[in-house]
Amino acid sequence: MSIWECIELLNEFVDESDPDLDEPQIEHLLQTAEAIRKDYPEEDWLHLTGLIHDLGKVLLHPSFGQLPQWAVVGDTFPVGCAFDECNVHHKYFEENPDHLDPKYNTKLGEYSEGCGLENVLMSWGHDDYMYLVAKGNKTSLPLAGLFIIRYHSFYPLHKHGAYQYLMNEEDKENLKWLHVFNKYDLYSKSKVRIDVEKVKPYYLSLIEKCNLKRTTYTLEAVIMATLPTQSLFFSSSSYSHQARKFHASLQVPSSLRTKGICFPKTTRTDSDRRSQEDSNRPKGVVEGWRICGSRCQFIWSYFQGLQCRIRVAEDSGRVLSNESYSPNLKYDLYSKSKVRIDVEKVKPYYLSVNEKLNLGGLSLRQDDTATSFTQPPRPTTASEDEHLVSKIHAILDAVADRAEMHAIIGAQRNDWNHLFTNSINAISLTASLMAGISSIPVGEAAPHMLAFKLSSVILFTAATGMMLITSKIQPSQLAEEQRNATRLWEQLGRSIETTLALRAPTQRDVDEAMEKVLALDKAYPLPLLPGMLEKFPEIVEPTRWWPKIQPKQSPQAGGNGWSHELEGEMRGILRVLKAKDEQQYTTLGKLLLNMNKTLAISGPLLAGLAAISSGLIGSPALGPMPAFLGVIGGVLATAVHTLEHGGQVGMVFELFRNCAGYYRRLQEEIASNLGETDVQKRENGELFEMKVALQLGRSLSDLKGLASYASPLCEDEDIKEFAGKLF
Repeated sequence: MSIWECIELLNEFVDESDPDLDEPQIEHLLQTAEAIRKDYPEEDWLHLTGLIHDLGKVLLHPSFGQLPQWAVVGDTFPVGCAFDECNVHHKYFEENPDHLDPKYNTKLGEYSEGCGLENVLMSWGHDDYMYLVAKGNKTSLPLAGLFIIRYHSFYPLHKHGAYQYLMNEEDKENLKWLHVFNKYDLYSKSKVRIDVEKVKPYYLSLIEKCNLKRTTYTLEAVIMATLPTQSLFFSSSSYSHQARKFHASLQVPSSLRTKGICFPKTTRTDSDRRSQEDSNRPKGVVEGWRICGSRCQFIWSYFQGLQCRIRVAEDSGRVLSNESYSPNLKYDLYSKSKVRIDVEKVKPYYLSVNEKLNLGGLSLRQDDTATSFTQPPRPTTASEDEHLVSKIHAILDAVADRAEMHAIIGAQRNDWNHLFTNSINAISLTASLMAGISSIPVGEAAPHMLAFKLSSVILFTAATGMMLITSKIQPSQLAEEQRNATRLWEQLGRSIETTLALRAPTQRDVDEAMEKVLALDKAYPLPLLPGMLEKFPEIVEPTRWWPKIQPKQSPQAGGNGWSHELEGEMRGILRVLKAKDEQQYTTLGKLLLNMNKTLAISGPLLAGLAAISSGLIGSPALGPMPAFLGVIGGVLATAVHTLEHGGQVGMVFELFRNCAGYYRRLQEEIASNLGETDVQKRENGELFEMKVALQLGRSLSDLKGLASYASPLCEDEDIKEFAGKLF
């Protein structure tokens, strides 16, 4: 059967997992291919890849086995290693035997980091099927094209970035093309229908060029496609590594290799069709039996009509035949002989084979097998670890959302500062100009012009009001608060991700993360009113955005990395931080605060004076003084406002306060560890020393030079250097 014939055959189906449910498959294939062709006209191999990437869905057709949709479409995932939480319907993977198997439930499982996806067993789907077809035809498609065909349903990788540790350099290069392809897959964007007859010659020429003239399917591929469904009915979430490895390793004599259509057409009774339809249900529930994926029990039932016996080598799981196979499949599914089998007579033989192969037994999910297939599987109780992981991920999502919100608000408040500064300056200077013009005598007439006089009064009044508002809220300081909050939220998110990468989270991790979230919310509120931070506090204190610090326990033998020398070093750092670094930024903060107060009062005061003076221009009793004060007051108000908000004095004050908080937090971390008398309950000393060095911008050898300041003989006045070198 040709490729184009398969495309037309596939047009009879709609993939239930596709967003384009109203679009027939040929429309989706052509929309994808034509969209790629428009944007990448020179990459003809990519055009063809877009056309054939979903062609493996012909397995849904009766001519190719009439497999249920859940066995053909949907997301794919690796088996043989831990199931990532990015896998769709991740909670159902709890019932997969690999989930509890220590050989396969670790991050790498049986693989090694960077081993390459070519060496990773994937769950079965139309992707792998079409990949085998392309390989079997010895296609000239480049490796990137084959990569797209094989992994375009591997959404945990190319959508969420999971499993990247299994990729090698070649996979990473091919993944770039898969990301390009993804922009055109899934959705048929164009409303213009494709003229099939018009584009058909072009794609036929590509099929010819890439050596994909006919769909050649080997029986190995067919067995891999059908065993999980017709024999064992594996669902996507219960399909395990051992089952997939078993299917991938099947060996079939050359006499049984077929080309062309995979399945011989057979006449099925209505009951057979109903049985096939019953198999189209999720989670592998068939006639009350729940198949455990890592066991291929009763696998030989598929080959019963072939009159062969099967043994499995325990070390590799490969299936070898010790008797010849029948040259066709006519005995499959149907029992031709009228001679009844004596069950009790043959039962011991098959039980002994079952025990020899160590395949275990079936796991019944319901007591009444006659009715259990109509009942949903009983929910399993998630383990405490999984609950903790779910909680920490919920916190991580909230942290990411907070970081984005603060970034957006920070940008908006920074725009406020620029717009207010420029607008107020323009208004003040315009009002000063009008006040000056209104005082110019015109002949023998009155020495002012009413229109200019009133305009200057209105503009000065508006400028005064706007200056009062900006002096109160300090837009530059608001922007700095949000910038720092964004940095701290992102830092918290990275800290949680590091915890998840290194080990399973504990309840303490969850509690600490929640406390940090609440502390950050309190330190940097999102609303402007009410809840805005005080811009002119009576007492300047370092900003506090962290909860009470507890030492991170990392018990080890041999002192946990702590020594008397390290303790002395930390005490010296603690003293220098308190006496010099924190004190410096607190003092500078007070200086900037007083300066900002003066400017915040002077600007509106000068603008108000100018407004009053402009209203008195032309008064005979006052002479030229009102005009003088109006013009000079407006110019001075503009200068003061520019210095305050153009120079972002409020932002600098907030920066100093945050720097003091940075060093205050480091002091508390050091004091918390030193205050723990049980050394084994402290954070690892060597690791902690390195973290302190990084936060201070010093080398480890530099830190040792601060140990001398721990001596009680050393006075604060004798400390000449600062602990931090970052700022």
